[in-house]
This record gives sequence, structure tokens and C-alpha cells, in this order.
Amino acid sequence: MVYITLGLLVILLVIGEIKGILNKQFLPKILTIIITVGIGLLFSIFILDIKSINMIKYPLDKDLRTYHPYIQQFDAFQKRQLHLDVEPDERLLELENPYDPEARKGIFYLWDRAFYNGKYYSYFGIGPIITVYYPFYLLTHQLPSDNLVMSIFLILTCIFFPLSVFEFTKLFTKKFPVIFNIIGSISATLATNVFLIARGYQQFYYMASISGMAFMSMFLFFLQKAIYSNKGKLIYLFLSGLAYSLVFLSRLNMALILSIIIIPILIFYIIKNIKEETAIFILFTELFFLAFPVLITLGFTFWYNHARFGSPLDFGTKYQLTVSDISKNQLRLRDFTYAIHHYFLQKPNHSTSYPYLTFSYYRFTNYGHFVYIDANFGLFTTPLTLSLFLSPIIIFLTKEPLYRKVIILCSLMGLILIAWINFCMGGVIFRYTADLTIIASFFSLIIIILLYDMVKLHLPKIANYLVILLIVIFLIHSCITCIKLTLFENGNLVPINPKVLDIIKSIFPFKQ
Repeated sequence: MVYITLGLLVILLVIGEIKGILNKQFLPKILTIIITVGIGLLFSIFILDIKSINMIKYPLDKDLRTYHPYIQQFDAFQKRQLHLDVEPDERLLELENPYDPEARKGIFYLWDRAFYNGKYYSYFGIGPIITVYYPFYLLTHQLPSDNLVMSIFLILTCIFFPLSVFEFTKLFTKKFPVIFNIIGSISATLATNVFLIARGYQQFYYMASISGMAFMSMFLFFLQKAIYSNKGKLIYLFLSGLAYSLVFLSRLNMALILSIIIIPILIFYIIKNIKEETAIFILFTELFFLAFPVLITLGFTFWYNHARFGSPLDFGTKYQLTVSDISKNQLRLRDFTYAIHHYFLQKPNHSTSYPYLTFSYYRFTNYGHFVYIDANFGLFTTPLTLSLFLSPIIIFLTKEPLYRKVIILCSLMGLILIAWINFCMGGVIFRYTADLTIIASFFSLIIIILLYDMVKLHLPKIANYLVILLIVIFLIHSCITCIKLTLFENGNLVPINPKVLDIIKSIFPFKQ
């Protein structure tokens, strides 16, 4: 019934029944944002249940050890220190290798904190602290609940990710179908799996991911505005640099994948301006506005790392007190194929309970070393991301400008590289896969957009409508798959209220 209803809506839109209403450029954009933000708000209210959760008093009224790293780090900053204000157990201090989980048995310690020179530190990025915790505290003299923090970043992603898609179609396509734009943006937003990440249990792990996703979305939007805007270019460049800096301060691996894409963009941008004989002063000023927040962030990070761990490039991850001795993790070429399987190809398992899919815990028997394996599914579980397989057509068989081909190629290389790094240095869990989903979803949709834009001029009107209809049905199918993924029931996820789940079942009556 869901497919039939949505299909009828698609047909009505395609044949132009409401074409006149949606013809103005701003209306499709507003409609899409209303839908994505509306879904985000409903999700926050009824699934994350932000309406019934109390804020956190500060000064804290419970033992500091019971709070998660972001609150502990906020508390440390308030006390004008970098280490967490928790005294380690004397037995932990006496261990020859405190990072060996076997050696720590029977000793109390802060789980998954960095332990260095007899002090606890948080290795999590401070992006959420400076963008949410401090502003909230200055306004209310309280700290936000975990679910409120997740909801804020969820809504930001629901705003800026669709805007980045609209910005692309505005800049690089002509007379693009409105329905394609709307459903494509919604489908790509769902394909980021940001809603699934928002449900993550032990939210502090997922705050790093969802904040990075929000700031990546902002970066994609602001950078496109900056490169192609005549008005406000310097402001957009500064905001692009700021958004990238916040990605860096939230989730380092997300910043790495962006860097792989940014470098060719900057090279082509400089070449373009030189060919157009742009004044050196103007070009330098533009690059300065982009680079300024990034350089400030790098300078601060180098100082911050050196002050805590003795080296500007030491982020403290190798000092984690966790399931294994992280210092033994290393990049191994032989792990490349495992990374491809887990991060791209791994399938979810079938389940006997709604929505009849769940995470899989697939483990090979021949890794040759310890690998952390937890709940996951690969990128290609989402139908939209399968369009990445069409990227060779864009890169090798079309007359697209060279810079677009190089950027798409770099995005693919970035996805593969970060998947390999994540596997080697961290292991497998769906929040690690989330490092890839913003870029994968964005470029998956871009590939479809570019291919359609290339063939539409050679199609008769009826065939053109048919192609649009087929693409939109594919995008709706991807949306429904992503809804299934978001509704997983698993110990790694915050459970959904049974009454809310019953309503969802009546709307989306998936079959086993």
C-alpha cells in the first residue's frame, strides 16, 4: 500500500499536476527542508523522547565517574585543566602495561578513556562541547541531555544535507525535474543513516559521528555557495573553513575523507582563477578566508595534543582503556579485502521481529590478529549507494569537465581509504561505517543526477518522463530500505517506545 500511494504521488508530480505550484526555485527547497526537518523533529520527540528528559545540573550532583567523556571534559575545562578530574586506582598506576585488558581485571578504571602519565583524558573531539555544551550552559546554566545533543545535530543534518544537494543541481544542471530534486534529496538524507546513528546507545560514542555528519553537511553546502557565489563569497568561504574545522574537532576520520576531496577542488579553483586572470590579491584573500579557521583549529589542536600527550600529532587514541591494546593496531595491506567486505558488502541479517532486518555480526576466521567486530552492515545495503558502481561511466565515458571526474574519483578513493583505516585502527561497527555515509550518499545521488542530465536531451518527452519515473521509484525504494534500517532493534540502539512502534508498523507494514 505504501508503494502504491507513493507511486501515484510520483505519477501526478511527473505529469505536471502540481508543476505550477512547485515551479519557483525556492518552493521545492522549502518543501524538502520542511519534510526532512519534520521527520527529524518527529524522530526526536517520539523516538529519542527529548520532551521527557531532564537537563543535567552543573555543578554536577553525582559522582563524576558516572558521566560520559564529553561532560567529564566540560567539567575539566571549567576547572581549567585538560585531564579529567578523576583519580586513577593505585593498582592501575602500578601496572607495567595498563592497556592490556587482561592486566586490568579486578581494577576499577574509566572505560574507553585515554590513560597517560597517571591521568585520565578524553580522546573524543571537543566539537560538540564548544558548539552545543558551552552555548547551552551559558544560556541555561545547565548541560543538555544526551538525546537533546543528538537531536540538535540530527536537525542540522536534515537542514544542510538536502540544501547541499539543491545547491549542486542549481549550479550544474538545467531545468532539472522538481520531483527528482525533492525525492532525491530526501532519499540521500535517509541514506546517510543519520537517524540510525541518532538512536545509538551510549550516546557519547555516537555524538562524535552525528556531529561530524552535521558539520560535513554544512561544509558541502557552504563550499558550493562559496565557489560559485558572487555575493558573500568571503563569508561562505569562512563558513566552509569553519565547518571543516568543526568536522576535524568532532570526528577526525571524517575530516580526512573531506581532505582527499578538498585538495583537488582547491587545485582546480586556483587554476580556474589564474586562467581568468583574477587578481592575486583577490585570490589570496579568498584562500585566506577559507584557510583561517582551519589554521587556527590546527594550531589549537597541535597545542592541545602536545599539552596532553607530549606530541602535536598524538590524539591519544592509542592510550584507550578498552577491549584490546589499541597500540598494537596498525595499517596492514592484507586487511584491505576485509575492510571492503565489512564496510561495503556486509549484509544485514533477517529477523523474525519487525522490521524483519537487523545488524549482522560477521567474523572471518583468518584475520591473523585481534579485530573488534560488532553490529554492522555495509554501505551497499542502501540501494542509493549502489549507484557508485556507475561512477566509471562518468569518469571514463562521458564528456563531463575534468574537475568533476577527478572529484568523483577522489571521493571513491577517500571512501575506500577511510574504510581500510577504520578497519585496521578500530575494527567494525556501524558507527565507524557512518564516517563514509555522508560522502557516499551525496556522490551516489550526484552520479545519478549527472547521468540523467547527460541523457535527457537525447530522449523524447515520453521516454524522459519514463526515465524520471523509474529513477524516482528507485529512490523511493531506497527511502523505504533506509526506514527499515533505522527501525532496527538491537542492544546498540535506544529502544523505540512500543506505542510509537505500533504506529510506525501501521504506516509501514513491512512483510517478513
